[in-house]
Order: sequence, then C-alpha cells, then structure tokens
Amino acid sequence: MIIVVDEPTSQVKYGSVVAAPYVSSLLESTLPYIGYKSESEEKHLSIGSLVGLDIDKATGILKENGIAYRIIGEGKNVVSQTPNPLDPFLTSVGTVILYTDGSPPQYSIVPNLIGLSADSANELLIQSGLNMRITGTIESGVATVVSQSIPSGSVVPLGTVVELYILYLDFED
Repeated sequence: MIIVVDEPTSQVKYGSVVAAPYVSSLLESTLPYIGYKSESEEKHLSIGSLVGLDIDKATGILKENGIAYRIIGEGKNVVSQTPNPLDPFLTSVGTVILYTDGSPPQYSIVPNLIGLSADSANELLIQSGLNMRITGTIESGVATVVSQSIPSGSVVPLGTVVELYILYLDFED
C-alpha cells in the first residue's frame, strides 16, 4: 500500500506523522472484513446490554469476562449502565458502572490528554473514573496522544469511553 500526501500542511513533514495515520485508518477499517483483528481490537470489547438483569447475573457476566465494575444504588436489577452497551473499551483497565435504581448518574470531567504518553493518559482516565479506547499507531517507544474524542473540560457520566488517537512520534523518518 502506498499513500502519498502532496503538499502536507502539518509542521512536521515526515511520513510517520503525515501519511501513516491514513494508512492505519484504512487498514483498520478494511482488514476486519477479511478476518484480521489487531491485538488492541482483541482487548477492546463491548459488553452488551446488562439492563434488566438482576445484579447477581450482571456482575457474574462481568466477572466471567474479567471486567471491573461498580454498582451505584440499592436496587436488585440493573436499570442503566455506562459505558453504553455497544461502546468498545479497554477491558483490562476499564470499569463498567451499573445503576440499580433511580439514583442519578455520577459525573466526571474529561481531562486534557493531548501530548501525554499512552500510559499517562490511561492513568489519568482511570483516576477520573473514565474508560478509554485506543486507535492509531503504537510501537515500541513513546506513543503520544494526538487527539481525544471528547474535549477536555466536558462533563460526562462516570464510565464514559474516551477514544484516544495515539501516534508513535519518532521524527527520524
């Protein structure tokens, strides 16, 4: 595959910064059609809807899949959940919030993650009670967050998935 960027407008004119994100995006959207999944896709799962299940059954499903959870409320059935049932998130570090009664959702403020390493962004999201999904290029070295799906300062329910676009910025092409 070759993608040529004629007259790039970014400050840095290296292929790893200008063209690689387009290659990554194209391959990410086409390879699953022929059965290939990346390692990061294997770890990003959507849990499906737990709404309507009794709390024991819902927590059993989460435990079986190794997913951390938090219960808010005193009810016996799940009435809502965060993240949304179809939102994929990094299950190894993510947390599902289960609401069991009419308790109002708890909220968090999305931190500014741009420019941070992937590890630092992950730690900050965990501290904020939020989940993440990673897209982009991650190689050995320092992977840096170049954009986030929800702007910093936004108020969102606990457990919301923030998608981070990560690039390995080597600047040595």
